Amino acid sequence: MQPTENEQDSDLDSEAAAWAARLDARPGEAMPELEAWLARDPRRTGALLRAQAILAALAGEAEDAERAVQPGSDSMAPPAMHGIAGRRWRAAVVGGLTAIAAAVALFLIWPGTMQVYETETGEIKQIALADGSAMAIDARSRLEVAFDSNVRLIRLNNGRAIFRATKGDRRPFVVKVGTVTITDIGTEFQVLDDPLSDTIEVLVTEGVVEVDNGAQRMNIVAGQRLRVGRSTQQTARLSPEVLASRDIVRMIAWREGRLELDGETLAETVVHLNRTNRVQIRIADPSLGKKALFGTFLASDPRGFAEAVAVSLDTRMSEKDGVIVLGS
Repeated sequence: MQPTENEQDSDLDSEAAAWAARLDARPGEAMPELEAWLARDPRRTGALLRAQAILAALAGEAEDAERAVQPGSDSMAPPAMHGIAGRRWRAAVVGGLTAIAAAVALFLIWPGTMQVYETETGEIKQIALADGSAMAIDARSRLEVAFDSNVRLIRLNNGRAIFRATKGDRRPFVVKVGTVTITDIGTEFQVLDDPLSDTIEVLVTEGVVEVDNGAQRMNIVAGQRLRVGRSTQQTARLSPEVLASRDIVRMIAWREGRLELDGETLAETVVHLNRTNRVQIRIADPSLGKKALFGTFLASDPRGFAEAVAVSLDTRMSEKDGVIVLGS
């Protein structure tokens, strides 16, 4: 059976994305095999140029976001953190792997079509939209993207994503989560849909977004976070929380495969790790789950995390059939 035209185009884009990453990782290096690849199909030159443009847009996203949350020379973020997000995330994209052991995927979404994107355990996707916007999608998430001549609409049905909307487009950029509508005003923001807590969380790292839950409407600016009820209208007045720059950097570290802890409990951390890994962690002793944790961990290394916790909390760790038990 011969591949369809769509399958051929998909293979071409995947190969072009791999070459773009290699070129970016090894600037100035002679690559005769690339010349041979380009010579075999005239479409490959255009595909490579598109892939390089997408890579450049995605690699600059983290750097812009971090600059946006820095209030200036008096930034509350520790000096060691400045610039880390952009450099590490770029390295992950260029290398073709994220730190949670999932291949970074580059996609183009064309106007007039509806695309569904679902990520599995341990998978992060980076999506480039045809209008120049971009998305980073966390593990176990589901989004529907529908662009037309009037609106750029995205529905987040579960999980977490960071959106960076391009400026200068007359169509509104709208993200719908349950009964909540988030309208972008040229910015970058993160949305978390958490069915377990029945909460939708909106974090703005740059610019302004409008949040409307059907009962209230308000603007959220860079450096603010808002939590809204997921399935029921909220009667209490919406009140955004102002966050320190270092806290914002920690909260978006997942897209680089890092887990930044500053007082989060073991139970909260395990929920995140179980979301992003096939190897699951279970807490046998409920009192351990209330312990506060501090430090930086790889989101892709649940065993390393569990070993460190077992030592620091002076507890036992065991593993059987892909499940790690703490406090056994």
